[in-house]
Parts: sequence; structure tokens; C-alpha cells
Amino acid sequence: MPLHDEGLFRRLTGGRVINDNSHILTLQLSNDDKNFIKLYTDIGTFTNNTYLTIEDNSVYDLSSSSNGLNGSSIMASLIIPDRTDPRLIGFAVNLNAGRLTLTFNEPVNSDTFNPVGITLQNSQRSRTGIRLSNATTHSSNGLMLVVSLTEMELNEIKRIDALLISIETSFITGTAELVRDMNGNSVVPVRNGFAIQANGFIPDSNIPSLLRYSLDMDIGFVTLYFNETVNISSFDCTELTLSSDSNCNNSYQLTGCTIDESNARYSSEDIGTSGSGSTDYGSAAKWMTVYHYATELSFNITHEDLNQLKALRIADEVFNTYLTFTNITIQDQSDISVMPISCSMGEIIDISDYTSDTTKPRIRSFDLSINDFSLVLSFSETVDPEMLRVSEISFQNDPNITEATQQYTLNLDPLTSTLDSPTDTLTINISPDNMNEIKKLTELAVSNFTTYLSLTERVIQDMKGNKLVPVSPTSALSVRRFYPDITPPVLYNFSLDLNQGQVSLTFDETVLVGSFYFTGLTFQVVQSLSSIIGSGAEFNISNGTNETLYDNCTILQYTLTNGNWTNLNNTPIFTFNLTSFDLNNIKRELCLATSITNTYLRFSSGTIQDMNENELVEISQEDASQAYLVIPDRTQPQLVSFELNLTSEILTLTFDETVLASSFDPTELIFQSQPVLNISYNETMEYNGTNITTFYSYDTMVTNYTLTGGTLLNSDNPILYLKLSKTDLDNVKAITDLVSDSTNAYISFSEML
Repeated sequence: MPLHDEGLFRRLTGGRVINDNSHILTLQLSNDDKNFIKLYTDIGTFTNNTYLTIEDNSVYDLSSSSNGLNGSSIMASLIIPDRTDPRLIGFAVNLNAGRLTLTFNEPVNSDTFNPVGITLQNSQRSRTGIRLSNATTHSSNGLMLVVSLTEMELNEIKRIDALLISIETSFITGTAELVRDMNGNSVVPVRNGFAIQANGFIPDSNIPSLLRYSLDMDIGFVTLYFNETVNISSFDCTELTLSSDSNCNNSYQLTGCTIDESNARYSSEDIGTSGSGSTDYGSAAKWMTVYHYATELSFNITHEDLNQLKALRIADEVFNTYLTFTNITIQDQSDISVMPISCSMGEIIDISDYTSDTTKPRIRSFDLSINDFSLVLSFSETVDPEMLRVSEISFQNDPNITEATQQYTLNLDPLTSTLDSPTDTLTINISPDNMNEIKKLTELAVSNFTTYLSLTERVIQDMKGNKLVPVSPTSALSVRRFYPDITPPVLYNFSLDLNQGQVSLTFDETVLVGSFYFTGLTFQVVQSLSSIIGSGAEFNISNGTNETLYDNCTILQYTLTNGNWTNLNNTPIFTFNLTSFDLNNIKRELCLATSITNTYLRFSSGTIQDMNENELVEISQEDASQAYLVIPDRTQPQLVSFELNLTSEILTLTFDETVLASSFDPTELIFQSQPVLNISYNETMEYNGTNITTFYSYDTMVTNYTLTGGTLLNSDNPILYLKLSKTDLDNVKAITDLVSDSTNAYISFSEML
């Protein structure tokens, strides 16, 4: 039994009569036939487009089975239009293709499809879901619509945890605006709480990949853009490597980061459907908080990593910025690992958006160790140590230079420098000269409260050449950690000048001259006295007068009794004058202090202090310090005075220094009654207009006597005692105008004395 209009024809496939025998038959159409008729708007909608053709013998009357109906075709006398709303009876999910397949109980008009009528959620009653907005369908009118999700919708679905990750988490609800049937009847709403579960599910098997990335080296901020939603919670930034070249010859692998979750924040309209109960679950903004999925991933590089990148000059320009990563860097919602990018694959993705470092570095803090001669400067970012200018660094004892009483600017010298590679923390080794100058200033850098730092912008630059933000001397930076000098001073070397009678001591640091006491110094002939003196030997540590013999030496050591400062300036080099007593005692012994080979010095504990009152460590008699220079005595001794005692028959000669007794020759001594033996004068006269000067000299009647001998009563000493011989004594006494009193008692001698 065909049903047709003039151009469309349908032979019924089934159906059944739903009334008793009568001249009127009521036929219930099969679903297939009914849906076919509903599918087309040009049949079954008006009487004039609806015709029924009944074939011969398709029905019989009640009288005889042979009385069959003659075939005919007749137009409908009445059309009752379709007023039944269509129903959504099922759907399937294909995340791999990004499609939904909707199944209805009757044909629907695909042109009336409205994606906002669909809400996808993860259970029959749920507050986790997403309402579509831009999905499309290219399906024909019918029982089934294939809906293509937009890339944004697909990624939004993947962003929401536990939504459409399996058939168990795939449900759909719909509003009446979702679609209409062929007669304009709206679909029956599917409300939250009665959501329809998917009857088919194909998971996502696409491999996520990086499309592009941006890098801000000014603040260390990176954004990665993927082709699909990825699971941010699976991100491991330590799998990322930045390189300065496409061959990755100069590269650095990140050690950590802080993820910016703002890109993973989801907000949408309430998923409740319109009508009764649609607002039972509140606004999505109240419960859609932070999810773990996004197509964009932003993170902050750690301060340490950012500084390392700058130190290696990686990514300091757009043309030397390359990114690689492994396949375990991140996964998508289906736990599929990202497509890796490596140098060996030749697939390095160039940067799409680059921001250079334009921020000036700042000093964060500084530490000063007077003990270690070190200055540690901590900056806000990596700086270039090759650009360091120490002469732009100043210390002051007050934060405001106008209130400071002492200030010191480092001198530029090769020993004040740093050996550090580019880093955000520079350790500057302060030269001994600079440190000793600081130590001289007794009110500067002696505690946390007297140590402040000022810097000019020329001190240092970052790796991009940005100059330092200066620290003004009117608001100087206070020291963070101060380490005072706790190391005792050490004698570096010493010299002895017997000609000038001076000792020069050079220490490894500035010493407090006023703390020095002379009696703490002892000279000795060898480095270790025990090497020449057996156990039990006696010697006097205080003045060396004990006559213990060693290679004909009368003393092996000598301790000073006093001395005189040349100046009281606190410096590492301290020079003082020996007393005449000490100098003569040292000169008296030919085995001591005649050259560097027999000039050693030891100190008693506490002989001198440094500027922080650390006492000099004792230098023992077993490890004395050898002189680096000894200047011998080259000054001729001078006879200062003499006394002649005719009763005791002794002539006492006093010199200005110790003399060698064995070199004394009494036959060079002459007693005389006047200071000089002869008188000279000149006379000038004019001869032929010319002045002529004539010189005259003659011996006066000066009485004199040269000694013929005598006996020396003592050894090397500034004072010699000569016992006159009997012959000389008798001869002198016989001359009445010679040495009878102080007016006629003079003595002369040659340098051969």
C-alpha cells in the first residue's frame, strides 16, 4: 500500500489495524513508515500533497474472500499535523574526532540545531559540566545528528576533570531549544538529574604537541601553547631545556618553576537546564574553581634558573633562544604524553614572543668579613664580574654620609678582585693594602653598627648591560652579616739596620702600635736554640749576659730592654729605634746579628695586637723568624770622652758604640797639652797691582807624648780600660805641662787606633 504525493512515493513496510471489522479501517503505521513521512515536509502535511494508493485485493469484504478491493488512488480528506515533541533517546562520544552523535525518536530538522541546548556533564545529576556554544552539524534531517565540536569546546571539555573521560563519565542534558522536528515541535528537555548516559565512547588518542611559546626574560615568565588541552598537574618543568643555539651546544635544563594557574581557571554559565529546577545547583562561577587542564600553560622560572640562564648567556636575545623537552614533560587528559622536541630530531620550535631583560640590577645585601678580607655582594639578578669596578665601592660608619665620621673608598688594584663567574652573588677579595687602610680607621667597619655601603651605578652591570641601581651615600646600605677580625697578626718579615740602629717589623695586617712592648722581642743566632744548646745548658733569656760558648760566641740570644717609636701611626709596618744600650750589646757579639744567617727573632705572646686587639701569637725559640735583611754597621765609632787616672794608672776611653777590643792599638794614642799640634795662617800683599796670598804654618811649643804600649783590661765594649805601662806613666809624669790637669790634657789618635 503506497503513500505518495505527486513526486514522493513510499510503500508502507508494516503497521497494524487497530479497530474491529468495519467499513472504516484505522491503521497504525510502523515507526519506520511514520518517521519517513515525518522526515519530508512535502508529504503528509496537507490534503493536496497526500495520496494513498491501494493495490488490488489489498482488502476484502466480509461476504466472500473473493470480493477484493479494486486498486485505486485517493487524496486524503483530512490531515492531522504532527504535534508530538521529539525526544533525545541516546548519544555517543568520539573525543578522538571531536564529535557527538545524537539520536532522536523521530526525525529532526538539522537546520534548527542550537548547540546551546546541549550540556555535557559527568554524571546523571552533576555540577561538573559544560554547555556548548558553537558546535555545528552537517547532518541531514533525520533521526541522528552528528555534532562537530569546535576546538575551543573540545579543549574546554578536556579542561574539566572527570568529564567525558570514559563512558561512565559521559552524560547529556538538553533544553527545548536544542532542536525541532520537521513540523517545528521542540525537543523534550532532558533535565539535570535525568541526564542520558552515552551509549558509545571513543577516547582521545591524539598526541598533544607544542604549537609555540613565549618567554619574558625580564621577569622569567614562560607560556606554552599546545594544540589541545593538557593536564597541568602532570607538568614537569625540569624536563625543559633552553639553549642558545639550534645544536644545543650551550644549554641549561630547568630545575624548578612555579605554575601560574590563571590560565587553568574555568568559568561558565550554570549547567542547570531552563525551567523548573534549573537553578537548584547555583551559579557555575561559585563551584567551577581551578581545574588541572588547559591549552595554555604559564609558569615562572625560578630565580636560580633565571640567573643561570643569564650567566650562560642563554636567551639573552631572541635569536639565541631555543626550547626542547622530553615526552614526559606533560600529558593530556587521557594521559597521552606530549610529542617531544629535541636537538637530534631537528624540530626545535622557535620562540614566538620574546621580551628582553631591561630591568636594572639592584643590590640586595652585602656581607663583610674583616677576618677573611672578603666582601660578598648579593644582587637581584646575575651580574657580569668582568664589569666590576671596585673603585666605585665605598664604606662609611653611618647610613648618612653627612653624619659619618669615617669613610673609605676601595682603591683600584689588581689584588682587589673577584674570581667568580657570572652570578647573582659576587665574592670580592679585598687586597691587603685596602683592608689595612680600612683597619686603620678605628671607627669604621668594627661592628654591624659601623658598617654601611654605598655604590655608584658604574660598579657592575647585568648580562644585558643594564647598569646597577646606585646606593646613595646619604642612604647607605647596612651590612647584613659582619665578621670581625679574629685572626692574630702574623709577622711577615723583619729587617735590622745596625747602621741606623733600627728594627723594621712587617706584619700581615695593620697593628696597633701603641700595644707593642719592646721586651717581648729576642734576637737569637739560629732558628732553633735547642739545635746548638744541649739539655741542661744555662743561658739568660732576659739580657744574654751569660757566657755560654758556641763557636767562640759569648751570647746566643739577646732580649731588648726598651726602644723608641719612630712614629705612632697604625700600619702593617712598624719601625722603631734600638736604645744605645741594646744596640751596643748586640754589636758586642760577633756571632749575633751580623748577617741574615745569624739573625733570628722571636716574640713573646702578646707582644703586639692588631686593631681588633688580637694578640700576636708567640714565636718560640725553636722556630724563630729569620731576617730578610741585615744592614751591617758601617759608621766609624767616635771617641766621646776619656778619663786619665794617674793614681790608678788607668786610661778610660768612652766611644759612641761598642768597639772591637782586639783591634785596639794603644801606640796610636797621643797625649798633648793643646787641642792642635800646629798653627797655620795666611798673609795677603799686593804685588804689581795683584793681591798675592801666602800660606804659613809652623809647629808651636805644644807638648805631646805618644804611648808606647799598655794593657787593655776588658773586652768588646763602648768603654775601654787601658792600664798604662810603667815607662809611659813615668814619662808622662815627668812632663809638668802635660796632663797635669784638665787644661793641658788632650788626646789624639789616627784612624788606625
